[in-house]
Amino acid sequence: MSGSENIAIIILAAGASKRMGQSKQLLKWGEFTLLEQAIKQACETLCEQVIVVLGAHSKHIKSNTNSFSATLIENPNWENGMSSSISCGIKHLKALKKDIDGVLITLADQPFISTSDLNALIKGFKTETALEKQIVATQYMNHLGVPALFGKYHFKALEQLKTQNGAKQIIQDHLKTVCPIPLKGSIQDIDNLEDYKSALKKKDLPTGRQGLETRD
Repeated sequence: MSGSENIAIIILAAGASKRMGQSKQLLKWGEFTLLEQAIKQACETLCEQVIVVLGAHSKHIKSNTNSFSATLIENPNWENGMSSSISCGIKHLKALKKDIDGVLITLADQPFISTSDLNALIKGFKTETALEKQIVATQYMNHLGVPALFGKYHFKALEQLKTQNGAKQIIQDHLKTVCPIPLKGSIQDIDNLEDYKSALKKKDLPTGRQGLETRD
């Protein structure tokens, strides 16, 4: 982790994977698991630090995961949904008492997101004015979503999130200050076994032929 930018990454990995029927965080992805793939890509970015928020099956996942240089924390309220994990990650950052310019929120189940994709979001943030209020979001089709980077002006709102939709509402409420960044790779989420099998088939295709898929 180079740490050349004053940005933290929060990887959300607390879900119970009910639609998968097993912990998707530990599904194999080449020589890594899905979670390890997400951590590795994040730790190789320009960011200052990486935090992984675990929840369901956290002890089992932690004992079977190479954290690289990331910090693994547990969200005791993970059953309340993604927003509670975002809040947990922000509270952890605040407790560190570091002056972070922004936080990049990403997911553990988007294995086609690369280090260069994450760096594109970080660089997009750094080239904009009014950094504290800035949001840099992934653009795919007519949608804006995660991975997304929020300036520290939004930390309080992120900490107080209550909805089941994560940070989507914050993006929608501040569209005028959102910098959209189209990414090169696929934004496919892996929610069930069919998604996983489909992703594995695309894994070894050349970049650009993997397709651009996502779910709201």
